[in-house]
Amino acid sequence: MNDSESPGSITRHDGTEEAEVSRRDFFHQALRGAAVAGAGAFSAVTMSGPVQAQYGGGPNVWKSTAYYRDYPNGPQFCGRCVHFRPPAACQIVEPPISPQGWCRFFYPQPVVLYRRRAAVGPGY
Repeated sequence: MNDSESPGSITRHDGTEEAEVSRRDFFHQALRGAAVAGAGAFSAVTMSGPVQAQYGGGPNVWKSTAYYRDYPNGPQFCGRCVHFRPPAACQIVEPPISPQGWCRFFYPQPVVLYRRRAAVGPGY
């Protein structure tokens, strides 16, 4: 071993040094990586609240979490929302809800405009 070499490193043929990794260090790092990946998977499986409702899993969101109220917010109300399910249900908020109510997940239904047909000729 030369004076310039540090213990725990390997000198390659081209003169560069690489850190020496023991099996123990490798397995410790692999175990830490697996723990982080497992924690991420666990948190994805146990999502709660609006995120869970948004992706269609589990029970509905509590009314308090959605800031639900039984009166409209100006022109916004449950009866005009894409998440509303007549007569008194919602895809996101726990039932029952009022068609005149409102919550923070309000998303308006798309407006569909119909054109009148032009008269083609006599008798039409």
